[in-house]
Amino acid sequence: MEKDFLLVLFYSASGSVRHLAHAIADGAEETGINVKIRTVPKVSANSEKTEATVPEKDEIYCTKDDLINCGGIAIGSPTRFGSMAAPLKHFLILLVTFGLQMFLKINLVFPLLLLDQCMEDKR
Repeated sequence: MEKDFLLVLFYSASGSVRHLAHAIADGAEETGINVKIRTVPKVSANSEKTEATVPEKDEIYCTKDDLINCGGIAIGSPTRFGSMAAPLKHFLILLVTFGLQMFLKINLVFPLLLLDQCMEDKR
């Protein structure tokens, strides 16, 4: 298992945060940092239905090993009513089970604010 890498962890419904995550990963790799890009599954309202362990396309889901072995974490999420998206928020709550030292690995948070929409609301 590779250790001491930057984990770029994100949730993206429309793809905008995904593009930011890849840009951050590209910038980190240009400086010689090893990077893994991971996402989190959607939160299902149906308790009997769960997401597949491996997504059908794009990035794979973050695992316990990814969290334990990374040297740092960059987290990205769209904002929803001033808070992060529910799938990422739910996933971060699970970090508590790993202990508070996991939160010390968080080096960067990149929220996606819908600035165009905010500007239109002020007009």
